[in-house]
Amino acid sequence: MGDAHPASVGHASGQLHVTHAGGFLQPALAAKLSKAFPRTLVHARPAAEVLDQLSCEGLPVVIVFSLPFRSMPTVARAETRNSILQFLRRHPGSWLVQYTYQPRAPFAGEHGFAWRRKRTVVANMPPAGVWTLRATA
Repeated sequence: MGDAHPASVGHASGQLHVTHAGGFLQPALAAKLSKAFPRTLVHARPAAEVLDQLSCEGLPVVIVFSLPFRSMPTVARAETRNSILQFLRRHPGSWLVQYTYQPRAPFAGEHGFAWRRKRTVVANMPPAGVWTLRATA
């Protein structure tokens, strides 16, 4: 998929939204994903923008973010982090699944949220840590 690293947002009704984290999803990739997964809503917009506008009617949501935060450009990283935290606040019971190649949480936490390391995937080179972020209250 080249340099396009999608972020996915799904919830209990089976909807899946795919977007790009730090910039616009390439139109050719967006079209390919839409065709391959017709029940998926593919957004050719930055993840922060999609998360800021997405409402999932009170259902718990899982955000799967497949780009290591620490490799994102500074502005995109800050915007995406803030949008994820705001989205999790608006959707109680939701969480983020994120991986990192660092032995620490993908980004600095904030009061009211807690990271948990779920597993290490040693079959990946380099090994990747899988983390979840949830609201604590």
